[in-house]
Amino acid sequence: MARRRRPRKVDPRTLGAEVAKQMKSAGAFYHRMTGGNAEWWAPESWVRDHVARRLHQLYRRSVTVEETVRELRRHGRQKVRGRYPRDSRAGRLDIALWNDTGKVRAIVEFKRTMNPRGLRADVRRLRNLTRTRVTKYGLEACFCVVDYVEQGEERIAEVEKELDVECVAELWGWGSWDDDPDEERRILYAVFRV
Repeated sequence: MARRRRPRKVDPRTLGAEVAKQMKSAGAFYHRMTGGNAEWWAPESWVRDHVARRLHQLYRRSVTVEETVRELRRHGRQKVRGRYPRDSRAGRLDIALWNDTGKVRAIVEFKRTMNPRGLRADVRRLRNLTRTRVTKYGLEACFCVVDYVEQGEERIAEVEKELDVECVAELWGWGSWDDDPDEERRILYAVFRV
């Protein structure tokens, strides 16, 4: 009888690196599937589903997609400390990664921007969910187009400074415009720990 391998431990750095790698893979697959559409045109839902499938395969744990905080509370077994802040109850969470005991280990949110104003609401909600012990880790995964490496590094520094988050993974890719295939742009995939 074959021994069942234990699931991997969820560490925010390795999880962030895997999320960034799978975001890039989803964009490349979207580019091939559509016959040349730029990677950054891939919808958030496409990227989210690709990453969720891979996280389930890699960690051999339950992964839920688009659940509300109320559903997480109903399905999960964690003890919540204090009352949920109003803004953390609204909306759906992109990916929740569970452990074997029915607790949420990580929540991953996706955005197609790296503008701090566009990320602020998600970061606040993830911070509230980690503070009330709904989850252990909150990750904000972003992808955007930049003209050069320094611009991407400036965006990462700006997000880290304004939102008080830590970049745990960054990955670079290339893409071309549909109307001008000779002009290539850099695509930045970054994951921030809240």
